[in-house]
Amino acid sequence: MAKLKGIFKFTGSLDGYTVYKLNGEYIIRKKGVVAKERILRDDEFKGQRETMSEFGGAATMGKAIRTGWAVARETFGAKRMAPVLQGIIKSKIAPQGEGPKGQRQLSIRNNPGVLLNFPFNPRYLFHLCCNLPVNLATHPERNAATLTIPRAKSDEPARALVKAPSGATHYRIWLLINTISDYHYHPEKQSYVPVCPTENEKYALARTDFLPVDSPLTEDLVLTATLNDLSQVSPDVSVIACIGIEYSQKTHQTYNNLVQQTSMKVAAIF
Repeated sequence: MAKLKGIFKFTGSLDGYTVYKLNGEYIIRKKGVVAKERILRDDEFKGQRETMSEFGGAATMGKAIRTGWAVARETFGAKRMAPVLQGIIKSKIAPQGEGPKGQRQLSIRNNPGVLLNFPFNPRYLFHLCCNLPVNLATHPERNAATLTIPRAKSDEPARALVKAPSGATHYRIWLLINTISDYHYHPEKQSYVPVCPTENEKYALARTDFLPVDSPLTEDLVLTATLNDLSQVSPDVSVIACIGIEYSQKTHQTYNNLVQQTSMKVAAIF
């Protein structure tokens, strides 16, 4: 450890040295470096290797989930989703998996409550942006879901229930389902891989037409999203169902998306 003297004072790192302030003095130290080979082999770093392994698995699974949501992420403003998902998988899902630490199986379906109501954009929570009564039903083959919104019981315009932002003239409802396989540790590849790769990262989307916010809902809305590539979903694969509401402003014949209060959430996992 050495002290920095002279007229130039700074903190930070430069060419392998770190400078920081301690008790009013500037201290300079050489940065400690641990060789990668030691981390990968020495018993001293076993816990770190286990943590690194499951972080890698969480990142891989999180990316697969986001791939299934890609069609909706731009509309619903999901910008910092990756680290949040990775953190949930590592801290909430991995500890519940079978196997030794560092190789524990990752399963969404065995831990559905962890992602339930997960918001695409935490600034706009679905229950604060939409009070429409929704009913979500799943199919026995687990390859489809149906969303039903009953017609209005009065002539009150939809605006009171959809909580449209200022300037919005229309809204539409989204139903998005996507598959995510369980992930297990592959000793030869030394990484996490999907248990059912052929059923992983599939998605299906259904949306209503744009509906005027100043008119009542005069008939039931029914949306069905079906995974046409899968006649039946395997037990080792979870299906995530998301519902969303998108607001727009109609100008001439063009519907312009309004980011304010546009919201989507995980509504069910089956």
